[in-house]
Amino acid sequence: MFWRKRPKPWIKPPAILDYQRSFSDSLRHSVSTDVDEAKRIVARANQIVGESGLGPALASTLLEHVLAIMVKARRFREYVHFPAEDISGEKETDEAHRTETTRVNFSYRGNHYTLTFVDRGMSQWATDDSNTNGKVELIYRGHSVLGLDVSKDLSKEHSIWRWQNVFAFLPGSWMKDLIEMAAHIDEGERRRFEG
Repeated sequence: MFWRKRPKPWIKPPAILDYQRSFSDSLRHSVSTDVDEAKRIVARANQIVGESGLGPALASTLLEHVLAIMVKARRFREYVHFPAEDISGEKETDEAHRTETTRVNFSYRGNHYTLTFVDRGMSQWATDDSNTNGKVELIYRGHSVLGLDVSKDLSKEHSIWRWQNVFAFLPGSWMKDLIEMAAHIDEGERRRFEG
């Protein structure tokens, strides 16, 4: 009879174990550093969007104005309170995802913009029934330059969409345009209420 020795389980030499620990630690540190850097960037974007007035200009002013004039459908060009040109809009509903998407294309001072709003409705997991949520994006020259998570408190009589968090931000000349559009809309609303 021929007997074989059982092979011993492979034992890693101490140098390999040290390298493995060192490499694992460096990966953990790298991921942690990347996560910390991403959090810092998002916090800075939220700060800029809030302090500059871009968040309220997009989420409250422009979005609310666009949604209000979309109700007018065929005559909504008459109700626009800023000097927009080449305006067109559409709505589509996705029953499977329970969302409604509104897209409005327009030009302002020769620059083409698209405002995209996705109304997600109320969350299935929400503990209170009064908040609805969605996201709004401003697209300029084919790029999403400002994207905001938004919510609306339905328990209030005159509730408006408010921005919560930035998910896209690409600084540029569009920022000046957005602030101007919001100022035109605010002035138009003021005149309407006074008249």
